[in-house]
Amino acid sequence: MKIAVLTLLITCLSANLTLAAIGIEKTNVEATGVEVKGVADESHEIIVTIAKPEKPLEWQFGYRNGDFSVSVETSNDMTLEGGAKGKGFVITKTQATGKSVANVATEGEPVAGVFAVRPAAGCETKDGVFTFADVTLADGTKCAVSIRLTQKKV
Repeated sequence: MKIAVLTLLITCLSANLTLAAIGIEKTNVEATGVEVKGVADESHEIIVTIAKPEKPLEWQFGYRNGDFSVSVETSNDMTLEGGAKGKGFVITKTQATGKSVANVATEGEPVAGVFAVRPAAGCETKDGVFTFADVTLADGTKCAVSIRLTQKKV
C-alpha cells in the first residue's frame, strides 16, 4: 500500500512539474548562431523552419522528458552529401546524453541563398515562434529562419 501511494505521489508531482515547465526558457544570440534552451516532454517536438514562400522547409526533433538545447550555427566548411565541403548552417539538438545533428546546405537546392543570423535586437518571439535569422535567396527574397516548440501531431 505504501509503495502504491508513493508511486502515485511521485507520478503526480512529476506531471505537475513537467506541465508547468514545458517551453523555451532562454535564448542566446551571437553573430554566428543562436542557442535555445528549454524543457520538453515526449508529447512535444522542436521545429526549425525556413519560411520559403512556395513551401517552408522544416527539421523536426523529438524529445524525452527534460531539458534540451538547440543550436543553429553558420558554417563555411561543413560536410555535404558525398563528402564535399560547402556553406550553410548546422542544427544541433542536445538532450541528456543524446545529440542529433542536421547539416543544411545553402548552396543549391533546396535552399540556395545566404544564411545570416539577425542582430539580437532584430530577433523576435511571437506566438511561441523565435525568429533569429534569414536566408536571402538569389532573387533577393528574405526567408525567415525560426525555432518553435510544439505539440506533436497525432
